[in-house]
Amino acid sequence: MEIDRRTALAGTLAVGAALIFDIPAHATEFNLGKATAIKIGAAKIFSVGQSRVLIYRSSSQKFLGYTAVCPVDKNPLALTGVSGSRITCSKDRIAFSLSTGKATTRTATLASVKVRLQNGFVLATLAGTASIAPTQAASPSMTKEIIEASKVPNSTAVKVNTSVGTLMISQVQRGTYVALSAICTHAGCEVSDANATTLACGCHGAVFAKADGSVIEGPAKTPLKRYDLVEREGFLYFS
Repeated sequence: MEIDRRTALAGTLAVGAALIFDIPAHATEFNLGKATAIKIGAAKIFSVGQSRVLIYRSSSQKFLGYTAVCPVDKNPLALTGVSGSRITCSKDRIAFSLSTGKATTRTATLASVKVRLQNGFVLATLAGTASIAPTQAASPSMTKEIIEASKVPNSTAVKVNTSVGTLMISQVQRGTYVALSAICTHAGCEVSDANATTLACGCHGAVFAKADGSVIEGPAKTPLKRYDLVEREGFLYFS
């Protein structure tokens, strides 16, 4: 049986990349953004698809990666649990060293994620078989306020952390508000306010429309997830 040349070439390139960068089989390397976005001694949690990854920067050139889930009770880790070089699970209160991933009071270890630097960007390898805990599919709360409407001026996007993830909220017309996922659909980096009508990803240059999240410029091909908002008594809510 003749093997399709493109299939064979793709397989050869994949094997070559795995050998060069020590990437596990069936794994994908994601660009998490600029290294300068994480200060030395600080941690940051990134959403990549349905996965959450915690990155800790211990020195100017050393970044450590872990799945952002407590290995004992399986609850998500949060940055509110970080104190210095330790992170504490919110439920069972077990503390872990961000330098080693090991628990400080019992036998338990955070699942590690392979991280490397390239051209000033942080790259994390997520394997298909890795124990990356999927985030819970949260539904927007219609009753919990998101932000004061007065804090979202005309044509300026405001980043807000919500139950459905980090959102960029814009007042696209006077009194009309739209919330878009802040996670770029290309490689999982966060988008930022570009100008009056667009959001842009600093990793690879994708550009999205503030009005509906549609792709204006690649490499992204999928629009940002959109949430409609409503204003009630000076506050914005999911509609």
